Amino acid sequence: MTTNDAAKTQVLNRPADQTSTPDFPGFSAGSSAQTQVLEPTRLGRVATSGLTRRFASVEPTNIIIAADCSSSVHGSMDSINAGLAGIKSSICKDPVSGQTAHVSVISFSSEVKVWRLRDQDSSQGLDEVDAAFVPAAEMPEVVLRAKGATHLNDAILKAVELEREQVHRQVRLHGQNPRRSLLIILSDGADYPGKNIDAAAAALSTAVAKGKIKVMFLGFGDYKPEIAERLAGSDGWFAADDGASIDDFLELAGKYARVLSSEEPGKVPAVGTKVGTPDSPIRFCSPAGMTLREYLAS
Repeated sequence: MTTNDAAKTQVLNRPADQTSTPDFPGFSAGSSAQTQVLEPTRLGRVATSGLTRRFASVEPTNIIIAADCSSSVHGSMDSINAGLAGIKSSICKDPVSGQTAHVSVISFSSEVKVWRLRDQDSSQGLDEVDAAFVPAAEMPEVVLRAKGATHLNDAILKAVELEREQVHRQVRLHGQNPRRSLLIILSDGADYPGKNIDAAAAALSTAVAKGKIKVMFLGFGDYKPEIAERLAGSDGWFAADDGASIDDFLELAGKYARVLSSEEPGKVPAVGTKVGTPDSPIRFCSPAGMTLREYLAS
């Protein structure tokens, strides 16, 4: 990142003793000086577009986790594996979301793999989509091994395709439009050997603009901010040092998923997070100058 690029990107890392300010109403420190509490707000119009009025009858949120397991993220592999279990735990803190939010996992290295999360007996005869999505509470342990190249572009295209097929399946079976899906990308943010993410960036841009997908991108170590921005958009993304725990990020993602799967998806409850504080290895970066609160409400 150049000096000019860095100047354009706001990194959310507020002093520990800062409370709410006129510029950021509703943003205050929590019970811990190193925990930020994002006060109740409302999701913006894009976040709620396409939702029916009878929220209780709407299909649950679909969560797709695209996890890098290439050689380049070897130093973060333990954190990624722990994070996969962590997001299940975070979502399941809400018993309703744990049973209703559907989760799928795509890993990518030299190949792109859609994990069949249903157990072998119950997945017999099911197609890729049916076997890929399970309620968060039923998500099994997923253990990835770091090796090979980084087929990031293909993985994102597969994630968008899988999300659309799942949505079409839900509409066909239940006649209800699902809530906005959540795509979580864990990567060092560089496609190799192709080095081209044009197709993935275009597919995500379209899906986001139509209010179909919310992207939460976490870049590891020496990731490429320009790649993160093309995939996640200028509103923002997250970054972590190589080998750092990503628990804070996955906890925040899990809370956000619970909001999307709630009975009132137009509302955002108070959310406590260490992301962006001196005690957290997770930083929030926003070329658009958004605060974390604004990002979550967008």
